Amino acid sequence: MGTLNKRFDILVYHGTTPWMIIECKEANTPLNEKTILQLLQYQQVLNATYLIASNGPTTIGAEIKMGNLHMLQKFPNYIDPRL
Repeated sequence: MGTLNKRFDILVYHGTTPWMIIECKEANTPLNEKTILQLLQYQQVLNATYLIASNGPTTIGAEIKMGNLHMLQKFPNYIDPRL
């Protein structure tokens, strides 16, 4: 990730554009501000629209709109750009 020695877990593309970054944590790892900050570091490099974090039992997500973070109530629909 740029000059950082880090890696994201899953990156979903929409065509050739990064669309969603997914960070997977162990089941006993809480999803907290540290998790969101980690996703935002990846976001700065990849410019994906959606950020998702899951530890199995709990999943949280956010959409980046006009530079602001908006928490998701459900997963966004993926529409294949080739169709």
